[in-house]
Amino acid sequence: MLRIILKRINNKMIIPVFRHSQEKLLPKKFLLMKPPMMKRRNRIIKKKNPTIKKNSLPFFLSSKVRFSMEEKKIIIPQGIYNNMLKHGRSSLPFEACGLLSGNNHKINSIWQLENRLRSDRRFFVEKRTIEKTIQEIKKLSEQVLAVYHSHPTTAPVPSVYDITNHPDNKVKMVIISFKTNPPFTKCYQIEKNSYEECLFCINPSL
Repeated sequence: MLRIILKRINNKMIIPVFRHSQEKLLPKKFLLMKPPMMKRRNRIIKKKNPTIKKNSLPFFLSSKVRFSMEEKKIIIPQGIYNNMLKHGRSSLPFEACGLLSGNNHKINSIWQLENRLRSDRRFFVEKRTIEKTIQEIKKLSEQVLAVYHSHPTTAPVPSVYDITNHPDNKVKMVIISFKTNPPFTKCYQIEKNSYEECLFCINPSL
């Protein structure tokens, strides 16, 4: 029959020992354990929670809460979406890029831009071209809601280059992947060094 023995000798704690009723206890050197670790554990528990630094992971997670569910979506008419796909196909094997503008999370206009890099992994548009396009968008009383670009051979997931060079966290990122047929499109909210997928709603009635 097994039983547990736990004793304290000279301010030293004996760990639990299982034994049969007719067996002798193990030698003392196997049973004694000093208690300083217990005191150290108490000091850790009493320590105040450390201040969260701005560059720590919890800051990135909490920063996403600032965007409401309404702000995390884009509604695009079927016709504009088709034009975006057509632009992506015509630019293969290189990346296509452009701007989507509108109001209240609804896309009203598409602005096709020229990728000066002619690369299948990156895109770049001249500053003067961007400035001219933004002026045209303002004339329509619209706002830039998203930057779109294509991935000719990879999945519609932002690369490190995409995230680093994204202009504004209030502007969404739309990626069209031609890795599959038909193409697959996703929309993202870029925040600091992270991204979060948003709703991308195609409205066939517009």
